Amino acid sequence: MEFYTGVSTVSEASANANNNATLWIQTKYLATSKASTPSLVQKTVTHAAQGYTAAGTKTKKVFSAFSTVCVKANPIHIDGGQYYTSGDFYQVYNADGTYTNYYISVSNIDGTKRTLTKNAYICATSTRRATKTVLKKGTTITKYGGSYKFKNGKLYYRIQGATATNKRYVKVANFK
Repeated sequence: MEFYTGVSTVSEASANANNNATLWIQTKYLATSKASTPSLVQKTVTHAAQGYTAAGTKTKKVFSAFSTVCVKANPIHIDGGQYYTSGDFYQVYNADGTYTNYYISVSNIDGTKRTLTKNAYICATSTRRATKTVLKKGTTITKYGGSYKFKNGKLYYRIQGATATNKRYVKVANFK
C-alpha cells in the first residue's frame, strides 16, 4: 500500500480562493526511518559564556557560570573571519532536545590544559589563598575561559576544581 501527503503550492491567503493547488507526494520520499537525533550531553558552564551565532558573531545571550546546559556531544569549528570569533564551539539545545541558535566556546565548558612555568599558589581572591598547596612548575592544569582582573590589578585564570562556593584561581603570569 502506498501513502501520499498533500503539500500546498500556494500561500495561505490565496489558498482560500483556490483549493486545487495541492501537490501529492509519496510519503516515503518525505521522511526517512533513519532520522538521526543529535546526541546531547548536559555540561556545566565553568566560566561565564557569551552566546554566539553559527557565523561567529556575538549575541546578547550570556550563560552564567556554574549553570547547566544541554549541548551537542561533538563541538564544531566556526571560522569567524576578520571581525568575528573563530574556534571550537558547542551548539546549545533546550532541555526538550530542540535546538537553539546559540553556540558556546568549548574553553568555557571543557577548559584548556596549560602548563605552569613557575610554582604557583591557588587563590580564592586577590588577598586570600584557597589552600596552602603549592602547584609545582611543569604541572599541567586545566583553566576555564578567559582571565579575570582582580582588585590588585593582576590577571587570574579560573582552574579545575572551582565551584560556585569553592573559588580557585591561579595567576596568568605563572602559565606558558
